[in-house]
Amino acid sequence: MSIAYFGAPLLHSRITPLPELLIPGFRPALYSPFTWAEYKKAAHSLRLSDSRLDLFRTQKRDAKTA
Repeated sequence: MSIAYFGAPLLHSRITPLPELLIPGFRPALYSPFTWAEYKKAAHSLRLSDSRLDLFRTQKRDAKTA
């Protein structure tokens, strides 16, 4: 497991994967683009053990990938 850490970007900074890493229909984005402000708002609204990124997930994980 790895964790992305963003060293305090500007609040309006958009967090999204590089287009070169995505292949439509084969390797789509797992998360919708979000801003740092949206992420911080989610982080402050949840418990420490909750996954903040799940709020931005584009599709539900099935039991095989969970």
